[in-house]
Amino acid sequence: MINNTNQPAIRLLSRYLLRLWAGYAVSVTAVFVLVLMVLYSAEVLEDIAGGHVPVSMLSWQVVLYLPEAIRTVAPLGVMLGIMLAMGQLHHDGELTILTAAGMTPRAKMRIALWFGMIVAVLMFLLSGWVLPAAKRYEQVLFQQTARSAEFWGILPGQFTGLPEDKGVIYVAELDREGVANEVFVNWRQQQQEQILTSDSGQFQLASDTGERSVTMHSGRRTAVAENGSMQMLDFGKAQIRLPMPASAQRAEQPGAWEWSRLLGAGTLPALAELHWRVAHAIACIILTMTALFLARYVPRKVATLRLVIALLIYVVYINLLNLSQVWVANGRLSPVIGLWWVHALALAVAVGLSRMRRRLA
Repeated sequence: MINNTNQPAIRLLSRYLLRLWAGYAVSVTAVFVLVLMVLYSAEVLEDIAGGHVPVSMLSWQVVLYLPEAIRTVAPLGVMLGIMLAMGQLHHDGELTILTAAGMTPRAKMRIALWFGMIVAVLMFLLSGWVLPAAKRYEQVLFQQTARSAEFWGILPGQFTGLPEDKGVIYVAELDREGVANEVFVNWRQQQQEQILTSDSGQFQLASDTGERSVTMHSGRRTAVAENGSMQMLDFGKAQIRLPMPASAQRAEQPGAWEWSRLLGAGTLPALAELHWRVAHAIACIILTMTALFLARYVPRKVATLRLVIALLIYVVYINLLNLSQVWVANGRLSPVIGLWWVHALALAVAVGLSRMRRRLA
């Protein structure tokens, strides 16, 4: 029992532990987030180089990916942050001081549980509201950008393949208003191939249907008939409908849905998304307790082993959650079971680590 006279000191030490764990967790998470952001930026730059994403979307793509990056690595950051903080306390001899002041192992576990619950609430808000809002806004930006000449997916001075293997298009120049010079179109449709050339053209996008088209003026049309013969015809005006690029045809996913729509859908993908939004919050609580047990009961002389075990637990845990979400969405796993069996397995591992105390004692 802790004497009541020590309660003010215990509260002070509890706040000190919470601040220390929070500082280490935020620092470790920030490092992992930075790494993910750099890798994601490289992917976006590759899409820009391929003409699938306009340059103006680079900054927005990176910013809107931030909630996803935080949700992905926050459980690992919290886990490693607590372990590093406890290691620092042991190295500086502060653990002995905390124990002498009345900070029992049970008290540390209670503080870790509170810390995990605080992080879980933040993760639930991030996964349930911030991230879906970011995905919805990303979709809006793509739709808006697709209505500008910048997002035609056509690089001036280069031959560009059209989506759905419809052919090839070339323009020497293309401004932001969609006005092009020296237009060449090799168009394939219903086993018929034709080539159209003109000195000028106008790319247009219907504001109501989003349908793309190019209007060519004073050009020549060359068609190849089924028997192999070629027909040439001069035209004053010709309009060709162009398929939308795949980057602009982003289907709306349950991950971007609001809670009301998600709860009312009742489909397997919607149920899988519900489990997924809660999963990371629960994972933060379980991994927080696991980190404390690892820091306390795995020998400190093998700190590398503790980190390896922590990484292994995280990797297996998160991958099983991902796999279970796919199974629920595909109907291979009952939504009643959902992702709960993975949490139960991770909790069993944490309980097993906690019982190592008696054996090592």
